[in-house]
Amino acid sequence: MRLALLATLLLGGCAHGLIAPLPDVPEGTGATVVIIYYSEWTTSTGNVEGGVPVKVTVDGRETLGIASGEYVMLPLPAGERVIGVKCGAIEDTILLRLAAETTSYLRIAPGGSECAHIRELSRELGEKQMKGSIKLELESPK
Repeated sequence: MRLALLATLLLGGCAHGLIAPLPDVPEGTGATVVIIYYSEWTTSTGNVEGGVPVKVTVDGRETLGIASGEYVMLPLPAGERVIGVKCGAIEDTILLRLAAETTSYLRIAPGGSECAHIRELSRELGEKQMKGSIKLELESPK
């Protein structure tokens, strides 16, 4: 009972969905970054497991919370962007050079004792892993 309560309190502290507004992107000038928190493991009931909810950062700013088994499509301005995955004070980042009207694919994977890792994927692998994940719809933070 105490363990379940502790787990609820720890995991409940991570927001889900948008935490902060995304930057404005004038039409035709932005790129799309698809972030997939993919898990290859499922329980006997079909539930995804293998990672706790994490925060995604864009250019150092906590932007959204995402759970294992979800993906999100972020419209971002073209140019250099630092995308990160953060658990508490631990963060792993990747530098992307985004061109207008392109799509980049990133995968968040559980990192054991180091929270999680974020890596770039090919378009083919990204699209394949999206099919096994649930789309996280973006709504303005409240």
